[in-house]
Amino acid sequence: MVMGDTGVSYSIYYWILAILMFASGFVVAWTIAKGIRVAWYSWLLGALGVLALLAAAQFGVTTFLERAPFAFWPGMLLFALPGAILLAIAFRLSMGRQKKQAVS
Repeated sequence: MVMGDTGVSYSIYYWILAILMFASGFVVAWTIAKGIRVAWYSWLLGALGVLALLAAAQFGVTTFLERAPFAFWPGMLLFALPGAILLAIAFRLSMGRQKKQAVS
């Protein structure tokens, strides 16, 4: 384990990575188990959203390791906000498709 001068460990990033990947895998498995039909573009938007959140986690950890915490919030606006928006759009598209199929 490599630690920076700030006392923040690189392992924090790996924990965030593990939690995000576990949550993503759980959502995919739950969607398949419930038989929810999701369009390919919803999967694509979801994957891009998760990648953006991973980039935000990586950026957030490295700003503190490099002793530049003032760069944290602009980085979160640049990476995390679009990631959250993409995930919300993917969720809304898939739920709208489910409602449309239930009515038919």
